[in-house]
Amino acid sequence: MRDRLITELKPFGIQLSPAVPGADVRALPSRLLQGLVREYKLVLLRGWTGVSSTVDLTGFGEGLGPLLEWPYGYVSELTEQDDTGDVAMHWDGLFLPVVPEFRILHCVVAPPPGGGGESTFCDTGAILRDSSPAMVQRWSEVVGGYRGKSAFYDAEINAPLVDRHPHSGERVLRYVEPAPGGPRHSFSGLSDVELEVTHRELTDRLYHPDYCHVHSWQYGDLIVADNFTLLHGRTAFPDRSPRHLRLVHVAGAANPHLVG
Repeated sequence: MRDRLITELKPFGIQLSPAVPGADVRALPSRLLQGLVREYKLVLLRGWTGVSSTVDLTGFGEGLGPLLEWPYGYVSELTEQDDTGDVAMHWDGLFLPVVPEFRILHCVVAPPPGGGGESTFCDTGAILRDSSPAMVQRWSEVVGGYRGKSAFYDAEINAPLVDRHPHSGERVLRYVEPAPGGPRHSFSGLSDVELEVTHRELTDRLYHPDYCHVHSWQYGDLIVADNFTLLHGRTAFPDRSPRHLRLVHVAGAANPHLVG
């Protein structure tokens, strides 16, 4: 990749930059990018041009696979509005018939340094690989029940805490961190005391620097992230700093957890 520079991110993921700044990101081979995301779980594309509008973003996304369409279109506009607190860890599409494989985020307006609004990504496969067999076995007894209702869906799922990546078969966590404003939730499979211990264990690991990548946005950044393996969230905006991201989803697999 002499025309591209690869830098490892911590604790996982890579940054892919052009050897000549300003090269068109749309010239990257789609299969190459798919393979990199599946291997490294998160790819930051920084220093490229070629994506500035919603049309550019959808065209770029379609190169990685069919996009999920919402009633308002393919692109979600993520802006700092009234919700200035932290966003808890979760995965996208938990209430949809098809769960996206990739999330593609494009930064239109970045917060100033120290302005908050960082995106958080947790590698759940790494958590499971590093945890003891006894702990993983106990977690495997847990099933999370979630209920969500919006203008676009009214659905319920039962998701095992320890699940399998639908393509690779790798063990992953499917967990929506309980938080105010999140979906209604209930957990079963263990005693109440054991469930409390499990939630603490998960919280300790979801944000541990060995497993959690915190991304500070710069204008023009593109991130392609594995939605099957990673959980994601967002840090707070302490000073109501501006941030505008655009998001598209690449379809992945049928949702096996839907109830009814």
